[in-house]
Amino acid sequence: MAQLMRAKDWSTTSLGNPEDWPQALKVAIGILLTSKFEMWLGWGPEVAFLYNDAYRPTLGIKHPESLAKPTKELWAEIWDDIEGRIRTVYEDGKATWDRALLLIIERSGVPEETYHTFSYSPVLGEDGKTAGLLCAVSEETHRVIAERRMETLRMLSQNLAGATDKASVIKAARLALSDNLRDLPFTLIYLFNEDETPLAFSTGVPDGHDLLGPQPLINLDSRAPQDVSRMSLPRGAWDRQPDNAIVVPLVGQGGEAALGAMVVGVNALRPFDDDYYGFLKLIAGQISAGLSGAEAFESERRRALALSDALRMRQDAAELLEQTNARLSSEVDQRTAERDRLRSLFQHAPSFMCVLSGPEHVFEFMNEAYLQLVGHRDLVGKTIRQALPDVQGQGYFEILDQVYRSGEPYIGRDMAVSVQRRPDAAPEERFVNLVYQPIVNDTGEVTGIFAEGYDVTHRKRAEEALRRLNESLASQVEARTRMSAI
Repeated sequence: MAQLMRAKDWSTTSLGNPEDWPQALKVAIGILLTSKFEMWLGWGPEVAFLYNDAYRPTLGIKHPESLAKPTKELWAEIWDDIEGRIRTVYEDGKATWDRALLLIIERSGVPEETYHTFSYSPVLGEDGKTAGLLCAVSEETHRVIAERRMETLRMLSQNLAGATDKASVIKAARLALSDNLRDLPFTLIYLFNEDETPLAFSTGVPDGHDLLGPQPLINLDSRAPQDVSRMSLPRGAWDRQPDNAIVVPLVGQGGEAALGAMVVGVNALRPFDDDYYGFLKLIAGQISAGLSGAEAFESERRRALALSDALRMRQDAAELLEQTNARLSSEVDQRTAERDRLRSLFQHAPSFMCVLSGPEHVFEFMNEAYLQLVGHRDLVGKTIRQALPDVQGQGYFEILDQVYRSGEPYIGRDMAVSVQRRPDAAPEERFVNLVYQPIVNDTGEVTGIFAEGYDVTHRKRAEEALRRLNESLASQVEARTRMSAI
């Protein structure tokens, strides 16, 4: 920037010949150019715009024509947002400060959602009055958006923890997705069956909108972004509607035919990059896992009811057996109530989750629940075999390898794992329900694995105790039956 300033024809600007610049301006420019922090300097009534090398990425294609340009012209798209702050400095001589302020700027030729933390400080001229302002700024766009998306995934995971049927899965997903209308201006969740493709729910779509019609307006078979700019669509949290929509499949257990599809209106103020697509696939993965789990739970419930009916038919043979069955039923009800109470405690606890990258399964992210499961150790950047050597030989690494090679999700229930949760403790056996969901890129290539699940050790041990109690009761019933026959 120093070289660019030396080559600049300043006679065409409001600042004039550099030889005539006041000493205060020269000192401020010296501070500006030697700083490694993002900074810009506004000078004079027009707030002529000067900046350093660190600030250039914020300008994008506006550089280098932006040098010495009046700020009102340079940042015309956000002038209404910053004018009052600049006036506070020039007219009142007071500094301003903003944290992660949303600014819709056009540094790449199109409006873009950005966030900036910055301060405007007055620069005094030789007469002691405010002659300009100095701005120190840090762009926080990636941090703000990443935190927003992680909060959506956290809420979705927490809501799904208590979902045991399809209706509760749909309700949990709707609540989580409707809270993020910036990344998800509108969503449509379709669930497939043999005859039709019913719309399960939507977020961000007003009642009566064409998107809620009996037939999907967006091609559910396409995986590429679809141009929807000519449609009249919901805008979510923005003043501009999505230009594109993307369809993400909801894949069933074992990678069989899709359970459904998730249609998302893409935020027109952000680029649709790998991070954005990966976020949507994580959402779809959690919803898919919830639907698969609800289906398995319902199958188990129907099987349990059928077995209960058969048992009652056999127990009609004799009065003694009926009385015994009544006592057993009462005890079963008590055990069921205790089991349901324990399940409720687990359902309201956040699930553990982590993101593994590459074929070696390198830890990129894990939550507190995961750290509690494996013991608080340094995991980030390590392969799973390096980070968890005590899990070697228990089959988990091989399952991860298979999911990565095949691209098919894996759902495990009541899986035993021996893990050393403290450095000075012996390995501890835990039981977990988990889902390994492959993460794929735009070309369908697997790039990592999203792992999510619950520690069900307490439930597993309670079920084992119930089994032993049932065996004892069955032995007592058989003994009394033999005595009655005699």
